[in-house]
Parts: sequence; C-alpha cells; structure tokens
Amino acid sequence: MADFLSKVKVDEQLFLRERIGLEDGTELLAQIKLFDKDEKELCCYEEELYVENKRVELPFKIESIAKDNDVELDEIHHIIAAIDVDSDGKMTKRKELKLKVENEECKHLSSNMISKEIIKEICPHLSGNYIAKILPYLNEYAKLYDINNTCRVSHFLSQVGHESCFKITEENLNFTLDRAKKIWSKERYSKFWINPNYFKQKNNKYLDPQKYANYVYRNRMDNDDEGSGDGYKYRGRGLIQLTGKYNYKRFTYSHNNKPSLIKEDFVKNPNLLSTNLKYGIESAFWYWSENRRLNALADKGEKAVKAITLQINGGYNGLSDRMQKYKKIIKILKGNNDA
Repeated sequence: MADFLSKVKVDEQLFLRERIGLEDGTELLAQIKLFDKDEKELCCYEEELYVENKRVELPFKIESIAKDNDVELDEIHHIIAAIDVDSDGKMTKRKELKLKVENEECKHLSSNMISKEIIKEICPHLSGNYIAKILPYLNEYAKLYDINNTCRVSHFLSQVGHESCFKITEENLNFTLDRAKKIWSKERYSKFWINPNYFKQKNNKYLDPQKYANYVYRNRMDNDDEGSGDGYKYRGRGLIQLTGKYNYKRFTYSHNNKPSLIKEDFVKNPNLLSTNLKYGIESAFWYWSENRRLNALADKGEKAVKAITLQINGGYNGLSDRMQKYKKIIKILKGNNDA
C-alpha cells in the first residue's frame, strides 16, 4: 500500500472529484472501498456519475457508507475512492485516492510521551526520584513495542497503574488453606484436602509459598512436575506479573530478537524481572503488545476499557478505577499533543 494522501475522519464530508477529458453526459462508475488494517475489504459502495462541464463529482461520508453496509466504524483503517474511466470497467490507478481514516480519540505521539505529570496523576504516592528512574524505561519500551498513540499509552498506563502502580513486584503467594480450597478444585488439587499438613508452616497461618506454587502450577504453562520447582521458580514477576515457564521463554525470545537490547536469558535467570527495574518494566510491555496483543483493541479508545480489563485481570476488578485513570491520562496526553 502506498503512502496515504491525508487522514480523514469518519464523519467528515468528502468529495471524489475529477476533471475528465470526456464528452458531457458520459456515464462513469465511482467506487468507494473500505478496508481494515490488514487490507481486508470491508465493503464497496458504487454510484454512477455523469460528466458535466468535463468534470465528475461525488460527495460522500465514510460514516454513512459504513452504516448502510453494517460495518463498525472502529474497524475501518483506510479507504480507496476511485473513478472508473476504462472501457473494460476496471478502476484505473491514475484516478485512485487513498485516505487513512483517523480515530479522533487516538492521536500519534512522538517519543518521550510519558511524563512525570502523568505518572504522578495516577499514582500520587510515588516519589519524584522513583518516577525519574522509571520514565526512561517506560518511554523506551513504549516506542519499542508500538505503544505510540494516545489511546494505547492511556490504556497501558491505566492498567499498569491499577495493577502495580509501576512498582516491580512478585506474586503474592500468601494463601491460607481455606482460601486455597475456595480457589482450586478438589478434583485436580486434591492434596489440599487429602494431605493439608504438607503445605502448612509452623506458627504461620499461611501455607508454604514454594510448596503451594510448585503444586498449583505443576504441569502447566510449560512448567514441569511438582518436584521440578518450576511453579515457584516461574512465579509472577514484573509490573504485570509474568507467570509460567512458557511466558519466560517467549519473553526471552522476543527480547533477544530486538537488536537494540542486550541479550538475556530470563528462563535461566527469572529473578531478573524482580531485581532489575528495566526488565520488570519491559516484561509488561511484552505481555501487553506481543502476548495479549492489545494494541489493536486499545485503538478503539475509551469503549475498550472493559474488554482490556478482562484481558489483564481475568475479570472486572477495579474497572471504575481503571476507567478514571484512562480518562485522566488521555486528557493530559491530548493537551500536551495539541500544545
């Protein structure tokens, strides 16, 4: 696809105009095709035109064409509008007009778009020194993982802000026996009922975290059996906790295939995600962009907050807080972008 001539909005009044070297009254065919981001044609609108004063003109709105063809507006990435002047009925490239459809809510951002003001707004308790440490990594990885418009940045930061407030954490494995029985099924996790003393710690109401993790995460997410220790070794770490050997493998592969980054082995050294600030941050960007592939969903704007919350949280815990944070961030970004 060639470069687009300009960006347009779905509700904008557009005109397909062309000066034609044909006799007045000549009948021509105008076509307007809507495409998604993967170049898939969503629909095609056609209308017959007649040459008048050596010109043809067709006024149209993308919004109206989409509605008439049951196409969702947020699916549309670009359009091709063309006038057929060939005798065989084909659209000639010479008359094509390529226009990229712009989501007014999602504006492209330049580098260093994440600021101290934004982080302080959604996590006011963070110190200035800590924010200064994380900002370079947030901006570096936002660019690297294509989180590069107002919607994507606002969604990412609002979700991470709610989940961890940008603090590198490890999975909380403090579970009582009663809590474990409520979470896990008796059929698959029978040891909590058959041999509960195995997990108990002396003078501690919580179960042994290593035994607990090795048991509940056994033979899952590429982890080996309970005796391997993989469950605890690959427990959740980072801004959005990366869990399971499978995800540590994939993160390692992705990280090492980015030329600008120093190669690491997170399978061999999983603790890097909790002891090294930049890797704990990067893992969240990888999880968002390449594991969950949430950038396209984020491009739908505010209405995607609920769907993204489900992807991140597995439910809708803290939905109102995530929404509030999204609105605060995008307001700041839009103000900075318009300045």
